[in-house]
Amino acid sequence: MPPTATLSPSPSEFRRAVPDPTAAPPSRAPAPRAAAAERHALQGRRVAIVGASLGGLCLARLLQLRGAVVELHEASSASDPAWYRRTLSIEHERDLAALQGAELGPLFDRCCVRERVATRLVDPQGRRQRDGAVPARAALQWRIEYGLLRDLLLGALPPGTVQWGRRFSSLTAAADGSQRLNFANGSRAHADLVVGADGECSLLRPYATDHGLRYAGVTLIESQVALPELRVPRLALWLDRDRLAVRDADAALVVQRNSQRGLDLRLGLRVPRDWSQRGVDWTDSMQVRALLRQRLAHWDSKFLHLIDAAEPRFAARALLTSAPDRAWNERSGSTLLGAAARLAPSLLSDRKAFELHDAAELADALTAPRHGSIAAALADYERGLLTRAARDGRDAQRSLTALLPQGSVAGGAWRSLGRSLGAFAGRLLPR
Repeated sequence: MPPTATLSPSPSEFRRAVPDPTAAPPSRAPAPRAAAAERHALQGRRVAIVGASLGGLCLARLLQLRGAVVELHEASSASDPAWYRRTLSIEHERDLAALQGAELGPLFDRCCVRERVATRLVDPQGRRQRDGAVPARAALQWRIEYGLLRDLLLGALPPGTVQWGRRFSSLTAAADGSQRLNFANGSRAHADLVVGADGECSLLRPYATDHGLRYAGVTLIESQVALPELRVPRLALWLDRDRLAVRDADAALVVQRNSQRGLDLRLGLRVPRDWSQRGVDWTDSMQVRALLRQRLAHWDSKFLHLIDAAEPRFAARALLTSAPDRAWNERSGSTLLGAAARLAPSLLSDRKAFELHDAAELADALTAPRHGSIAAALADYERGLLTRAARDGRDAQRSLTALLPQGSVAGGAWRSLGRSLGAFAGRLLPR
């Protein structure tokens, strides 16, 4: 048997493999993300986010990935079941970019339902209608359960980031120039930047504007139909991948598949703001069904069957919009995102996905090397917020007018919203 050949390195190869102990150590340039983290305006600063909304959770994740110190304060408990009864529809890839930046893209892709959805606009008798404000062609949608997406974001945050059971009470300026947050349970927190992400009834909004919200003229009633193939087989076949919009003079019903293959019902009624509080027990499903059947008595029976087949959980809330001609107060070190900053009421969708885009824009502005201060970063972010608010406001106005012509938001409200957000951004522009 021939001897086995032994391969040994040549002297020159050996010298290349073993580093010279007298040589200077190689320089190690920091990774691009680490380098940016050392230069951004939040270096050494504390960020407090009020509200564990999708936008608040996404912002916390994005900022932590870039080296910021973030604490999130939420009034409710970690096990609030309300998150698990709703479906989020994402219709724009710009909203998905925030999840990609949060390094949750692959997980989201495995958990969501991706389909092309067309909208069928009909009258109360089921006759097909057309309206340019209600696009009929199929559009790509990503649908996921609110609670599932919330769990993905929470699972990505380090333990202790979210402080549960902290209902925001007030905001005061500390002696060192930071912001002091006071909570209803007596606890306090300090931060150099406070971000309000606590939804349309934001408790931080009064620190930005003296004007409140106004009623859009429409009350929204939401429910769901489980196992629609058994309960409403005719409509289930019709709504396999389509979204149904029934338009009437003072009522509109939008029905769409949710992430569990059930049906989400969104019924908008043109009624006074206190209508839902006039002796209606919304926990009594029989009473609610009788009330809705009476109001929609002239509708075709196949649509009324949806009311009968709905789950015994009905939720009613008034659709609100920003008050016209409001002015923003001058206050540095705080800003808003999502529904806390801008409201665009809609019946075709809940329009919550824009919170993710706001979170990504705010994180990019706060960690951009070109901004030497938090004030400059907020000014940049709020200029973009103004543009998005004006665009989304126009779209919501057209959609609501198409479905409820007499109960839509006044046209001047969104123009005034643009002016007010412009003033809000202008207060932080470098002079």
